[in-house]
Amino acid sequence: MDALMVKVLVAGVLGAHGVGHVMGWMPPLGLARFEGVANGSWLLSGVAGEGVTRVLAVGLFVLPTAGFVAAAAGLLLGQP
Repeated sequence: MDALMVKVLVAGVLGAHGVGHVMGWMPPLGLARFEGVANGSWLLSGVAGEGVTRVLAVGLFVLPTAGFVAAAAGLLLGQP
């Protein structure tokens, strides 16, 4: 297997993993419901309000989504 094929495969896995994080931020926004994914936070439910919990949930999942997709794009574009 040549280096370009390995690079494309690794970038594909990185990108797919990043897109998988969408399952974490779509339910708090009300865009989708997934089986087995909680709609609320067991950690913050008694401490913070629902709005704060949603913002934290979206932020904690959007950042890795963007990071993994950017890493995949950077790998494909030859960035160090």
